[in-house]
Amino acid sequence: MERLEKLQLEWVLVVMEFATTAWTYYVYVWLICIQTTQNRVESTILLSAFHPLFFMALWCFLKTLLTPRMAVPAEFKMDAKTWDYIELDTSLHDYTRSHLGIKTVASHRGQAKTLSYCYPCGNIKPDRCHHCSRCKACVLRMDHHCPWLNRCVGFHNHKFFILFLHYIFAYSVFLVITCTGVLPRIWRRDWVGKATDIKGVSQKTGVSFVPKERPLSENDTALTLAILTSSTAKEAKAAAAAIAVSAPSSSASPPPPMVTATATTATSAAGTKASLIAGTGLSAAFLQVSLVILIYILVIISLVPLLQMHAELMAGNVTTLEQFRPIGLATGGSGVDIFDMGSVAANHRQIMGSHLWLWPFPVFTSLGDGVHFPVVVVVIVVVVVVVVVVVVVVVVVVVVVVVVVVVAAGAGGVVLVVKATASVKHTFSKLFLMYNALFR
Repeated sequence: MERLEKLQLEWVLVVMEFATTAWTYYVYVWLICIQTTQNRVESTILLSAFHPLFFMALWCFLKTLLTPRMAVPAEFKMDAKTWDYIELDTSLHDYTRSHLGIKTVASHRGQAKTLSYCYPCGNIKPDRCHHCSRCKACVLRMDHHCPWLNRCVGFHNHKFFILFLHYIFAYSVFLVITCTGVLPRIWRRDWVGKATDIKGVSQKTGVSFVPKERPLSENDTALTLAILTSSTAKEAKAAAAAIAVSAPSSSASPPPPMVTATATTATSAAGTKASLIAGTGLSAAFLQVSLVILIYILVIISLVPLLQMHAELMAGNVTTLEQFRPIGLATGGSGVDIFDMGSVAANHRQIMGSHLWLWPFPVFTSLGDGVHFPVVVVVIVVVVVVVVVVVVVVVVVVVVVVVVVVVAAGAGGVVLVVKATASVKHTFSKLFLMYNALFR
């Protein structure tokens, strides 16, 4: 029972995300693009921009959530007794490492360099593999466990997760900008209204009114509110007559609106649809659109540092776990850049794939099998070559200087040669220390 309650709690965030997605779709498509935006061209443009972002973000989310985890290959499976025997035998230990092609070590901080065995799963862990205590399984090239998805991000769905972050960020920015632009219209509709939009029937009195289509004046506003807030048709007609009499008569001012007030039955009034009725409070549409803006502003704020972090990790071909728990190589060396391919483009291809045109789509294109990963030593080779060249140049210069000094100074040059030899020895000592610091 306790395990069931814990499982239900873990899925609460996922259910909330689906509910928020469906509600956002309703608010944007129905309340904003259909009910609020009267211009068909504007509605078409908004819907045409909204739906690609919406479906791509949803597609990436579902792919990240539903892509099955890749199992550890069968050759890594081993019972605990066999592992205990291999762990005690150095030759078998080294043979197993070589046979399975494992390059990393379980520890590199002054402890024995060993393979890593997972007792719950009964297998030796491949390179970059970690056991997730939440998912109860070993995850190939595990990046992290995401509580918002209740899933591990690893070799099987890392690309989909990265795409989801980018699409949901673009989707959130689009929603905040467009909803913020529409919000003032909803506010004007709720509190004042426009004469060009008002054409219908007072729901209280059943009095129909068709204002003249021109900008709303103060007299028009008072007249409209008087009709809509009247309790009976008689009160509405009286209010209209009073305002018409008190209206200033000036040739410069526009003529008052042509209002035809006719009493209708309650049945015909209920059957007539009013495109806009001015009210005296905030509508549900205003509150819901405001809430959408607030939610997605928070989403944007939370995504900015997350996108920045994952961009830096992808540039170096590093996972989130490797950033906080650096690993080492069996052949020596350690750090977070062990699997760095030497360039940002090459590191991106490890996750996004070799085909650039498939990068925007959540289809699996990651390179490799999730078990074996190339280790590029280009940087090390370059440093070694540079050091060797420097040493050769220094030796040549020293030999030339010694010859010149001995020939030019005769017997007195021997003292200078001894001093020069001591200086060269000191220089070589510094180079040796630098070399040890680089490759320690």
